[in-house]
Amino acid sequence: MNARAVIIGGGIVGSALAYHLTVVHGWNNIVLIEQGDLPENPGSTSHAPGGVVANAHNKTLTDMAQYSADLYESLPNPKGPHHTFRRYGGIELTRTPERYEDMVRLNGEMAGWGYESRMLSPEETYEYLPFIDPKVITGSLFSPASGLVKGVQVVDGFLNLARATGGLDVHPNTAFRDVVVVDGRVVGVETAIGHIKTDTAVLAANIWSPALAHKLGAIPLMAFQHHYAITHPLKQWSDTDHEDPDLEAVYPLIRDLDAAMYYRRHWDALGIGSYHHVPQMVDPRDVGPDAMRPFTPEHFGDAWRLAQEMVPMLRDSAPEFQKAYNGMFAFSADGMPILGESLQARGFWSANASWITHAGGVAKSVAEWMVEGETEWDMRQCHLHRFQEHVKSRQYIDVVTQKNYREVYDLIHPKQPITEPRNVRLSPYHAEHVAAEARFTAFAGFELPNWYESNAGLADELSERIPSRTGLGSQWWSPIMGAEHLAIRENAGLMDLTGLSIIEVSGPGASEIVGFLCSNETDVEIGKVVYTCWLTPGGGIKRDLTVTRLDSDRYWMFVGEGTLPQDLEWVRRHAPSSVTVNDISPAYTAVGIWGPHAHRVIERVMTEEDLKGFDFYTARWIEIAMTGCSQCGSRM
Repeated sequence: MNARAVIIGGGIVGSALAYHLTVVHGWNNIVLIEQGDLPENPGSTSHAPGGVVANAHNKTLTDMAQYSADLYESLPNPKGPHHTFRRYGGIELTRTPERYEDMVRLNGEMAGWGYESRMLSPEETYEYLPFIDPKVITGSLFSPASGLVKGVQVVDGFLNLARATGGLDVHPNTAFRDVVVVDGRVVGVETAIGHIKTDTAVLAANIWSPALAHKLGAIPLMAFQHHYAITHPLKQWSDTDHEDPDLEAVYPLIRDLDAAMYYRRHWDALGIGSYHHVPQMVDPRDVGPDAMRPFTPEHFGDAWRLAQEMVPMLRDSAPEFQKAYNGMFAFSADGMPILGESLQARGFWSANASWITHAGGVAKSVAEWMVEGETEWDMRQCHLHRFQEHVKSRQYIDVVTQKNYREVYDLIHPKQPITEPRNVRLSPYHAEHVAAEARFTAFAGFELPNWYESNAGLADELSERIPSRTGLGSQWWSPIMGAEHLAIRENAGLMDLTGLSIIEVSGPGASEIVGFLCSNETDVEIGKVVYTCWLTPGGGIKRDLTVTRLDSDRYWMFVGEGTLPQDLEWVRRHAPSSVTVNDISPAYTAVGIWGPHAHRVIERVMTEEDLKGFDFYTARWIEIAMTGCSQCGSRM
């Protein structure tokens, strides 16, 4: 059997990808294999309650969710339009003033991104949800684009449209065995029905993917059991006509964020989803053939109490349900999808760590990437190669994904450092930072200082020049930061630049590939520094950086440690075999001497010979006086 591409996994992401490749991009001869039945399979798509939440404090996720909602709504379904997706809207309930303020901020972000939402008072919220207790809440955010989807029908809709083009061949109940890679390139896929010859394979198996991805590279995600329970019929809704699809849900999707819970109506019963329990992590090797586990009522007590608090008609009921289960969902190391092509196995793609809310947008992006080489939306936060090596370790994944589960609906300040794991990587100057009473943040695993408490006296001296802050802006901030800024602006300061990484490009053709990647001229004299950008195929800016030419065929590219893995992948993907591309950051550390009087510091530690002709935008190897150490210094 031959195929232009093989999709591994027939859930909502895999089926949406089949749709985009065939219907949108016109590809033919696509094969999709699924370990279970179709359209209803053993994965999360089939058991998920179906909420599509079209808002987030992240533009990429919001774009994906809004696109997905529109796409699901457009799908034809023989049972009628309401059997695929319906825009009931979504309501984010707030129990505290702090949560309400956070929703006000999200409402502003939505407006800035061109999407509709609006704040509601408790009374206005009650008009939408007449079964909640408005006295429990401080208000809510309403997003009209949100709604409820029937995952199985959406999968069926995608597959039917893709098959109608003649370009998709679907094989349910077909196990994936392996991807065959020769000379770093996919040449086939081994399955239970035999070998499929192809140069492109996409792994879209989500919670099963980490155990299948040894040739793709690490996929740092973990499966967690999540509780969902449907009450027995409620007398308040006893007159519900089960034959009328309009009465299945009626009300908007509800998220009770401060309780880490959500609700939706099921005809005459209420569905209750809860993250309000100890994380129940499942090892990738132990996921088994089905994404569902037996309900654990011993973990549901707090959730039931909070549900009774919010929904008065539950207050006289016992926690007994007509249906309840623990469904497994995927949690990635940073809460974002994991998308892109493997570097060690070209043609092997990841489309993982996505929920129903974003699945249509994820498939759109992966298909664009495969067909056109770039995507409409910025994929830096979703890139397969965004993870540092420590993030791929099993111990780190275990700790951070459990944290992510516990914090799934928590209020997380934009400047708030990760709570755990910490002290994963330490700067060479960590002891000096501790001695100076540093208040640390975590950056790419490194502990780096935000400010030094030892400079509190400086903040007092300069207090009249440092604007005060209140509310959100005063959190994870100190006036000491302003004082340190002013001191450097007017004098000089020594900065720990451990978070600066170096990609070395060397060998025959180095000048040509650096020039190809960069927008400014980099074929300059040896010792020159160029500030430039990398461009995407469509002319967008991928990143800005400085490039230093150290020899005729040797360049250093300075990038941030936070994006180093995908930056390194970008250069290696484009470099010819004659060029060597290495991350040499572990062999070096960096410090910056900044400020108008920086030259006074430099003059005291550099030799007179090294200082001659050391102009702006130049670099040279220098000796720090009386140390015998040779350093590469750049003047910017």
